[in-house]
Amino acid sequence: MPWLLCKREDLSYLDLFRNMLTWKFPHCLKNWQRLRVLSLSSNHLSGIIPSSIGQFPSLTWLDLRDDNFSGEFPQ
Repeated sequence: MPWLLCKREDLSYLDLFRNMLTWKFPHCLKNWQRLRVLSLSSNHLSGIIPSSIGQFPSLTWLDLRDDNFSGEFPQ
């Protein structure tokens, strides 16, 4: 993940659908408290989905299909 995106605390919409990305789930996700839409689908992403994904008060759309994430989806 480009480090500049991690610095964007005002990020509300991130759509990286079908970009051939290969990194693991972004650790800076906790910085995006205003995030409403997150689409990372149809890439080559991997790793465990962090538990913090279920703690976003504004998140209304989450699309992680067709990637290689492991583990259970956090409650």
